[in-house]
Amino acid sequence: MKQSIILLSFFLLFGTPLSLWGQEPAAADAYRNKGLEHFKAGRHKEAIQSYKEAVRLAPENADNYYNLGRAYYALERWSEAEAAYRETLRFKPDSANAHVSLGMTFHRQGRLKEAIASYKEAVRIKPDMAETRWNLGLSHHSAKQYSEAIAAYREYARLKPSAASEFQYQYNFGDALRGMGQKAQAIEAFKRAVIIKHDDSESHYGLGMAHLASRQFEDAVKALIRATVIKPGFVPYELALGRAYFSLGNLESARKQYNILKTLDPKAANEFLNEIDGR
Repeated sequence: MKQSIILLSFFLLFGTPLSLWGQEPAAADAYRNKGLEHFKAGRHKEAIQSYKEAVRLAPENADNYYNLGRAYYALERWSEAEAAYRETLRFKPDSANAHVSLGMTFHRQGRLKEAIASYKEAVRIKPDMAETRWNLGLSHHSAKQYSEAIAAYREYARLKPSAASEFQYQYNFGDALRGMGQKAQAIEAFKRAVIIKHDDSESHYGLGMAHLASRQFEDAVKALIRATVIKPGFVPYELALGRAYFSLGNLESARKQYNILKTLDPKAANEFLNEIDGR
């Protein structure tokens, strides 16, 4: 199974004005403030209505469009969020926050090429935003552009030195390294992830798969056993453990895994049996 990368959430000055504006109707300011209250309370539909009124009364205020975009984003109304962020950039094209928010909207829709372009524009405008580098890395990672993802993650760590002790960083770094075939480096990153969060099954699985790719079968078995203990009955883990046993030459344990798989996923079990029997 392809390991899923771990996402981080960042708050990119949501609710903070993008710029200071000249005179505008007092009612627009009141609607904007009311929208912020609704948003903070999780009343996103009500926030949208308030922000729409603010936009109507002050149609050249980029902040109103930005806040409207984040309310749409919270409701996963991607096309409307995108439109609002584009309006933000029409009035304030040098807003790094708006470019990042647009990139996040693209990423959530799987439009990775557009997400990457938006993040790169944000980096150009404000190169010291660590979170932008992380999001850029995630989009490259999802697009299987592993070397670019690693470069972005490293910039994230350079700008935020504490990243070296963060679970998400070490896990994603390890997964990208494994995708590039840099097995030894991936193993070290996954080991750090496991130390930081020892009860995470995905990290043990990633470590086991990296060991398996390196033909370190005993270590692979140990890591994959740990993954199945933390999350028993999960087919990808049980199948990987069976393959690790088989690669180690422990046919008895491999067949036990086959019997476990029969009760979980007969199709996966038969495929594994064919591997064991050399069919």
